[in-house]
Amino acid sequence: MVATARTASYFEWSRHDWRLVRWTRVAGTALDAASREQVARLLAAHIVEHRLNGATHLRDAWIRVVGGDIFIPRERDAMRAYLGQFAPTVDREHRESLVAEYLWHVLSIEDDAEPELVTIRGPKFHATAPGGDGLTVRRSGGLVFTLWEIKKHTGSHLSSVINGAYGQLSGSAAQYLAEYSATEQVTADPEMARLFATLVEAWLAGATHAHAGIAVATSQAPRRCFSTMRQHFGHLNGDDPCHGLLASIATFTAFANRVCEIVWTVL
Repeated sequence: MVATARTASYFEWSRHDWRLVRWTRVAGTALDAASREQVARLLAAHIVEHRLNGATHLRDAWIRVVGGDIFIPRERDAMRAYLGQFAPTVDREHRESLVAEYLWHVLSIEDDAEPELVTIRGPKFHATAPGGDGLTVRRSGGLVFTLWEIKKHTGSHLSSVINGAYGQLSGSAAQYLAEYSATEQVTADPEMARLFATLVEAWLAGATHAHAGIAVATSQAPRRCFSTMRQHFGHLNGDDPCHGLLASIATFTAFANRVCEIVWTVL
């Protein structure tokens, strides 16, 4: 059976503010082997739920097979089209990036300390596809949005990965937001339609409801992070225009590989 516990409950959460940068450290580096396995299973189940959201019969089939049932052949073939990016034959860097994006996704959804989450966009079908990595819209008075750049870090220099994310997001934000706007502004909700229709202008004008976000999945858990972020997004004018999320779990490479194994194990 697929576990129903919250992924967020396994991590230690701490909040930090530094010169108009508000960031959250979600630390799982002290998890024992059993807890780390449970987090991997929860994240794998979340991935399947997200990927098969439009094909719930296939999601239900995956759950059945995890529980010991067998696939109908066409179900297996169809599901491989949805979940193929997690196959062991796929480049390791690509799979780790996907796991990092989905870790951001589930933690953003389950973060009860943040304002109400109205909608969340991402992860992409392919981690290396062009475009924004993620977008959240929350209600804090009115609607506010955060455009996210999401990275995984498996080396020794965390700061270089974060600095690269700053540059990528600041240089491409308008294009990313234009892509979100083009696909999302046609909605039955007039308030949401107005927001998505003006994402680019709001970002360029530094509107108070436009935020930048950097998320990193890593094996490290530093006490200080994102300290230079404001320098890269100085045109944003909100009270907390820069957001960070550092999700740390021991041996992230091994963890990401295990998540992919669980997603793919029945296929």
